Order: sequence, then C-alpha cells, then structure tokens
Amino acid sequence: MDLEKAISFAEACQVGFVATCSNNKPYVRPLQLVTTGGEGFFFVTHPHKELYAQLQRNPEVEICFNRELQMLRLRGNVEWIEDPAWLITSMVEQPWAPRAEVIKAIRPNFRFFEIALGSCRWWEDASQPMTKEFSFSNRAPSRRNQR
Repeated sequence: MDLEKAISFAEACQVGFVATCSNNKPYVRPLQLVTTGGEGFFFVTHPHKELYAQLQRNPEVEICFNRELQMLRLRGNVEWIEDPAWLITSMVEQPWAPRAEVIKAIRPNFRFFEIALGSCRWWEDASQPMTKEFSFSNRAPSRRNQR
C-alpha cells in the first residue's frame, strides 16, 4: 500500500469515520470524502456543525475507511482550503452534490479541508495484524491556500 493506493481505497469507500476530541471526550461520526480523481484526502463540513468547532480547537484527526475486511486509518492535521476556483471545480465533480450546491460552494456555508501530511495504517484483513504503515506528504500549494 502506498499513498496512491490509499487515496484510491478511500475514494472507493466514499465515507470514512472521523474521530475528534472535545473536552477530553472522543467523538466519531461518518464523513463524506470529496472525490478528486486521486489527488488526495479532501473533505467538507459546515461552520454551524460541531465538527467544524472541534476541528478549529484541535485540528488533529484520525479517519477510518473500511470495506469488507480491508481497513485504512488516516491520521494527520486538518488544513483548510480557501481557493474559490478549486472549491467550484471539486463540487462539480461530486456524484452526491446537486448542481445548486456548486453555487453554494463559493459562499461561506462550506468549509473544505484536507489531510495533506500525516500517516496511513493499512490492514489487508482487519482480523489480522496491521499490514503496512507509512507517512505521507501530499501538498500542492499552487492550488490551495491554508488559513
């Protein structure tokens, strides 16, 4: 398993489970992956959600993707994306985003983020010991601006 395969696996799963922490208590919830044709691990949330507030307070997360007996755990810090052109392009490509949502993507009611630097842990068979662990860096600053 390398970064390209990890991204491909996450895109095939589409939904991961993100773990955050607030007041020393863990919170886990499903999180839709933003499909980007293999570019990286991108996600979207809304500022009114508790997830957004938790990520503002503590940007370190772990996201677990699971399919049958295979499992990928992605760990890293949230990096916020502010590039309006990238936001519009990424929303157009989403199978789950109605056309009206593309227009909203340029307004402040969406917050896109990525995990561009971190580590992946991979299990070919989740009932067995971990198969592989690796660190990754997948930044493309020409396309995205961090807050």
